[in-house]
Amino acid sequence: MSMQSMIHERTGQFFRQFYSDATCQLILGDIERVLKSGRLMLGPFNERLETLVADYHGQSFAASVNSCTTALTITLRHFDVAEAEVLVPAANFISAVTAVIDAGGTPVLVDVIPETLSFDVADLQRKRTNKTRCVVWPHLLGVISPHWRNIVDFCSQHELPLIEDCAQAHGAEQEGRKAGSFGDASCLSFYSTKIVSCGNGGMVVTSDRELDARTRRLRLFGRDPQGGSITENGNDWFLDEFRAIVAYHHFLQVEESLAMRRRIAGWYHQYLANQPGISFLSTGPESSPAYYQFAVLLDEHLNRNAVATSLKDEFQVAAQGFYTPIHREPTLRHLDTGDLGGAESLMSRILCLPLHHELTEDDVAHVCQSLDEVIRRRCHP
Repeated sequence: MSMQSMIHERTGQFFRQFYSDATCQLILGDIERVLKSGRLMLGPFNERLETLVADYHGQSFAASVNSCTTALTITLRHFDVAEAEVLVPAANFISAVTAVIDAGGTPVLVDVIPETLSFDVADLQRKRTNKTRCVVWPHLLGVISPHWRNIVDFCSQHELPLIEDCAQAHGAEQEGRKAGSFGDASCLSFYSTKIVSCGNGGMVVTSDRELDARTRRLRLFGRDPQGGSITENGNDWFLDEFRAIVAYHHFLQVEESLAMRRRIAGWYHQYLANQPGISFLSTGPESSPAYYQFAVLLDEHLNRNAVATSLKDEFQVAAQGFYTPIHREPTLRHLDTGDLGGAESLMSRILCLPLHHELTEDDVAHVCQSLDEVIRRRCHP
């Protein structure tokens, strides 16, 4: 295979999960131990994973569950959002909104600042009412907003619990603080595409002892661990031992994964500096994003889908957009307040470029040169 063909093979992959050979061997050995033990749920590997995650985030507790959506739902129930309003960014994955609905609350969509991927604090203020109960704050693409102090201060001033959605932000930092250390609780994801993955899974991380205890009850049908009676309606939301093993060992290599992602992001910044037609996200001078994906913002005159198609068809580069704005999803159009232009601009302009452990600097150079050619052609037909 020629060098160019090898580059095309790697850049033609948008994402690929990575477990080192050593990690795979440890996972397989521990799976055999669990099979021989006969304890397939809520055993020692769940405990190890929970301790590891709590310590990593500097929090007192971490309780594993079967998904980040479950983690959000349980946390929202704990903060009693039933018949109340929850402020959620319109640029986000739908799970935050569906979790609010499942917890009996009403999601209220807040606009975002496209360059930061996060809340427009002025719109947060406008959307707050006497029915507002809490705020869900996602760190999209592993980027913590440089305006984080304004978001935290808003919640503190109005006595609103702040729930961090850290699904894409394992290890992200802002001014020396890790994602998951800014709010009253944080929810993690171990979904198949995430920086730490076991196929699917989640975690509630907090220093709130009551929330931790409630999570442990609800993940097993609402059963009181002391008396064994069902004290409230829960579900079989626990994380089995097999997935806990995979997540535990994958989490042990999280710093290695973050170093790889930041190295590749550095190449992208180097090669795309002063590139016409694009801009970078605003992360702040003391930010260390997790780079769940690497994204640029295309200028408004460029058609994102057309650019992505040209990259794929002409240069074997896999690039793609991000989410649809929540209020544009068919089942959630009733949430459109008509003032969510920042979210709509962001989601139409954002372009995510390949990022996985096999990429070399030559591969990144090929992606950037290809993007430059496509943009220049579309800027100057």
